[in-house]
Amino acid sequence: MTRPQLWRAARIAIGVTVLGLVLWRVDWAEFGQVTGRLRPVWLALVAVVVTVDRLWMAGKWHLLLRGLGVRVSFIETVTTYYIGVLVGLAAQWQLGGDIARALRLGHYSGEHRRVTVSVVFEKLAGFAACGILAAIALSLLHAQYPVVPGGIALGTIVVAVVVLAATPLVLLGPVGSRLLARLARASPRLAVLRTDLSREERDGLRRIALVFFLLTLGEQLMPIVSNSLVQRSLGLDVGLRATFAVVPIIAFVSRLPVSVEAIGVYEGMTALLFGLIGLSTAEALALAITARVTGLTVTAAGAGVCLALRRRATRLGVEAGSA
Repeated sequence: MTRPQLWRAARIAIGVTVLGLVLWRVDWAEFGQVTGRLRPVWLALVAVVVTVDRLWMAGKWHLLLRGLGVRVSFIETVTTYYIGVLVGLAAQWQLGGDIARALRLGHYSGEHRRVTVSVVFEKLAGFAACGILAAIALSLLHAQYPVVPGGIALGTIVVAVVVLAATPLVLLGPVGSRLLARLARASPRLAVLRTDLSREERDGLRRIALVFFLLTLGEQLMPIVSNSLVQRSLGLDVGLRATFAVVPIIAFVSRLPVSVEAIGVYEGMTALLFGLIGLSTAEALALAITARVTGLTVTAAGAGVCLALRRRATRLGVEAGSA
């Protein structure tokens, strides 16, 4: 068995083990009661928020593309974003969806390298923004449940925020380009991630980086809103402050390549952290499953709508040309 296969098997084992532990602790009678009081009207609002979140992600990526000199239509960017999400889910590999985005839009625009730069920078900025919010959330959680002395906790959080904020620009500099090139050589599947920036492109990226990063930070608040609405759909409400104290941590840990598509890890972190603030394991599992299923359903529907709109626009363009 090769090293990638061993790592994938380990990730599957971790996810299955954590999920099994959560399921073992669930009171299934209580779980049935919680899911039985599901109110669809709140899920409709969740669908709206998730859709806005997806369009926000695609919109800021479109802004980044234009800043790098890539000229594509907004609908093409949105469609590519949705396709990337679905490919990542189908492949059970988030990076696979990012590679699909880079390949598809690079082929469409003819700007393969600049599109790749935008995808890599977007992922780094997203990881950094998610980590910063997780650090802030951790400080709120620590105020309620202190584990280490306050000075040590504050210092660690400040250092984490500074490092995370600097990560996107540092890794897209000369040092980062060499690291990504080495990563690409290590795995043929990652060869598309090579990003050798020219001085002009690096300057253009710096000009738009701050606005893009602020938009990314703002977008990271959307899961907090959608989680609050999912809580209400199940008749649960731990409060916005408590939700803010745990959801960014769950989101950040779920981004780490610990299990396949965070299966098990997401549910385990939800049970652990929401359990700290008063939810039972059954309530937390119902919250996690409802949020996951709703997000996947809305994303798949959004991708279908985008593809239908694109096909219609293509057909109308062909008809106009033939006329």
